[in-house]
Amino acid sequence: MTRPWAASAHQMLDELRSGRISAVELVRECLDRITQVNPALNAVVVLDADAALAQAREVDDARARGGPVGPLAGLPYTAKLDYDVEGQATSQGATILKDEVAAHDGPMIRRMRQAGAVLLGRTNEPDLGIVYHTNSSLYGPTRNAWASDRSPGGSSGGEGAAVSSGMSPLGLGSDIGGSIRGPASFNGIVGFKPGLGRYPDYLQSDPEPPIHEQLFVGRGPLARSVRDLALADAVLRGVDASDPWSSPSADGGRPPRRVGVVYSPTDTAVPDEIVRAIDDAANALAIAGYEVDETRIDNWPELVDTFTDIMENGFGGDPSTWQALHKDTAFFLEHVHTRRGKSGPAGERLATGLAKRHRLGVEFNAFHSRFDALLMPTWADQPFLSGALTTAEGIEQTMAAGRHLYIFNLLGLPALSMPVAVADGLPVGLHISSLRHQEPAVLTVALDLEDQIGTFTPIDPRGAQL
Repeated sequence: MTRPWAASAHQMLDELRSGRISAVELVRECLDRITQVNPALNAVVVLDADAALAQAREVDDARARGGPVGPLAGLPYTAKLDYDVEGQATSQGATILKDEVAAHDGPMIRRMRQAGAVLLGRTNEPDLGIVYHTNSSLYGPTRNAWASDRSPGGSSGGEGAAVSSGMSPLGLGSDIGGSIRGPASFNGIVGFKPGLGRYPDYLQSDPEPPIHEQLFVGRGPLARSVRDLALADAVLRGVDASDPWSSPSADGGRPPRRVGVVYSPTDTAVPDEIVRAIDDAANALAIAGYEVDETRIDNWPELVDTFTDIMENGFGGDPSTWQALHKDTAFFLEHVHTRRGKSGPAGERLATGLAKRHRLGVEFNAFHSRFDALLMPTWADQPFLSGALTTAEGIEQTMAAGRHLYIFNLLGLPALSMPVAVADGLPVGLHISSLRHQEPAVLTVALDLEDQIGTFTPIDPRGAQL
């Protein structure tokens, strides 16, 4: 490894197990990379080098004694600000939560620690993880390594920028309406939103989360390759007592063979360069032996509206607190709460939406069951400019490009974004989904495609003086 920080997670683990590099040496390499590129990106906003090196020494000492170590022993990673890490604030990027210190690790951080992975630091997110661009009241804006004027996405934009630029080989994000998959697409990496219950979720500061969070949030990993992402999936999945809705993980099953391709998920026009990239990916799978057919989601408006009816009930919390959030987040909340002009109490819309969700789930299962996996653009446009969410028109255009992602949160389905091309210097993401408990199908299709097209990161921040 000439540049240890640039190696894949699999390569890092091979080097660690062989003794060709120590956990301390690898962590120092990643810390040096953060020092080198983070000033240009502002992705890693909480860094605890001493704790990371101390944990790395524990791994090295255990190996030296011949003692047991976990499957990810010595592997560095980062985590978004909305994860509970013992002794650190679960700030979610907001000044109003800067003193919300976690008493102990959340379930996914605990599993990573038990597997021997070393937490380098925490990555930026917009206040409360609400908007599509990462700019927080606590830490300011994060920039995209591919183009400094483009958004890294949100709300896991800090993770996207950190992983794509080589600061970390692996990260943990969260997704309530595209917040892992959008940043993965914008940053040229892989991001996985698991199906409801595959990974356990519990937040100490929010023991009674609103219903939209209970149903829609999917916490999951981001990595530079599907193969590396699968390493995290193997240690994160399964039942945990802290989450009553966590479920046993599905493994194996019939190999996926039938793939449906949706070139335009909604009525938003998809640029030709993105359509070509999706078509090239579909053709690559056909060459690999998959049955590939074009299809469409005819009832997308009702799916999106139902998600919104449930989501907007309590979304953003108490309106009296909005002015304490970053001004972009406050503006976004005010806009989305007034833009639709709906009549009737929010509670009635919530009850109706929850009832519709069941029917829509049955109908979508019947549609999706024709295919082992669905392919579509992750984002129906190129990464937007960083200032796009400061106007009402920009918010509407941005939401239109990503609203199809809501469907998979609404129905609790597994979905992944992976890079498949670069167009005009910016990455293009492919969205792969399947039915409930069919995460293995998603990962298999993605692995088969990655075998043919390769990976696109890490990169140095474009235009930065390093």
